[in-house]
Amino acid sequence: MSAISGGVIASKGVAGDGREMLIEVDRPTEVDGGAQCGFRINGRGESSVPGVDGLAALYAALLRVGELLDQADAAPGHIRFVGPAERGFPVSAVEEAGIGADGIVAGRTFRFDEREHTVRIGRPFAHENGSIVLCPFLVDDREQAVASGWDGIGALLTALRMISAWLCLPEDWPLTCLPSQAETT
Repeated sequence: MSAISGGVIASKGVAGDGREMLIEVDRPTEVDGGAQCGFRINGRGESSVPGVDGLAALYAALLRVGELLDQADAAPGHIRFVGPAERGFPVSAVEEAGIGADGIVAGRTFRFDEREHTVRIGRPFAHENGSIVLCPFLVDDREQAVASGWDGIGALLTALRMISAWLCLPEDWPLTCLPSQAETT
């Protein structure tokens, strides 16, 4: 793992047209003037994407992985990686999904429509039945919620979209709703 890696927080296996790929996304790390988030596709070198904070870097990395897979998707029959995630439903206070201090992978306090919001996204983890991956998150003073996906990347994308829907934010809110002066993660 390189110096820019904060450790793998989500991975996704995709297959199509006889090819298999493994995508790994790292926990964002702080750098001077913001953060960066590393990722690998099929273990081929680590790429990183910058952001104003960890949340923006994580979102930008997910978008960049999608762009790279779209570019590689020239032949018919390939499976696309990034598409609209289904919005999940909140599950309040799921004991196993607790977000401890070490479990937050990205977060931000920001202003939108003259209100201040604080969001925290936890590390995705496999549900005990093994069929789905859950991603805990917190929005303002609401009860903890959990997004789900078939894998960690899907669960992260669903959490980001659920936050967008709950707060009526633009779809690209992690890049456009910039941090307040308050602490960011």
